[in-house]
Amino acid sequence: MALSTEATVRFAVSLILSVVGTLGNVCALVVVTKSPALRKRSNAFLVNLSFVDFLVTAVVMPMFLAQTYYQSWPSTYGSCQAFTYLFIACPGNSFLTALLFTLYCYVKITKSSVLFERLFSGYKVLVYLLCIWICSITFTILAELISAKIKYVDVYMYCFYEPHDHKSWVYFAVFSGIGGIVILAVPLAYNHIYRSVRCARQRIHAAPPADQQNTTQHGPCSRSVHSKEELRITKVALLVSCEVIITCLPGCINLMLQQAIPAAVPAWRYISILLLVKSAINRYLYGWINKHYMNAYRKVFAPCFRNSQPSENSDCVDNINNRSNDKVSETKQSS
Repeated sequence: MALSTEATVRFAVSLILSVVGTLGNVCALVVVTKSPALRKRSNAFLVNLSFVDFLVTAVVMPMFLAQTYYQSWPSTYGSCQAFTYLFIACPGNSFLTALLFTLYCYVKITKSSVLFERLFSGYKVLVYLLCIWICSITFTILAELISAKIKYVDVYMYCFYEPHDHKSWVYFAVFSGIGGIVILAVPLAYNHIYRSVRCARQRIHAAPPADQQNTTQHGPCSRSVHSKEELRITKVALLVSCEVIITCLPGCINLMLQQAIPAAVPAWRYISILLLVKSAINRYLYGWINKHYMNAYRKVFAPCFRNSQPSENSDCVDNINNRSNDKVSETKQSS
């Protein structure tokens, strides 16, 4: 089947993103499993994001490639629905996880340790992530309950909700509007975090007298000390939030405007590619900004690239052992 230039480029880019993204997400999950130092509450968010992105790169993208190649849906209607549900549920899960990660850093940096332990102690983070998965599944079930139409859309070049169906538009407009409003709270939270960190650094440089260091303070300057680990986690959370805003906000605006602006319908075909790009490059960005991940990558995967040298050494050791055994046997025979 002859593909157009656009379809060929789309197929090649999607194939590269699928392979690179799947490899990166699998490596991230393996590193967390093999490295006890990464088994922390803050990394639970990154593990959840890695698993969601793995579903996108290993399951959604191959289906995406098949539709691009055949220029239609090559299988049953049920699998077309499954593709659409995954394509919607995975970004929704990433969106909610990024919001929870932002709240985690906000409370950890700007609030008291008592409040932080009350909200995020023990297995509460895992319970919150489980609730996010329930919300993502419920989000897709609601579309089925309102009888939103799913089919292969020629304009999108993949299975999705019918863009001209009024029920589908209302469904996406409501949730996209809520998501767009919630996204506005993320910059406000990080602004508060930045002010708290700046106040803490100013107090350190000011070096107040000892009798004034234990005075009670409120507002963004209520915390006096921020560890490097807290700041490192906040940087990663900020990166996650920026990615979510860059990839999800244009999609939210586009879905709300599709009924009013006809040109927004074909534009969704290119905006949706941002979701695939995010899932493919996330793990590499986390490894680049987080030194703990880089060190864990080196410890886990470095032995895989050193197999040739130990094998040669082991062969030499075997030869030496064989020669020593031959000499021992010769001495026994002579005696």
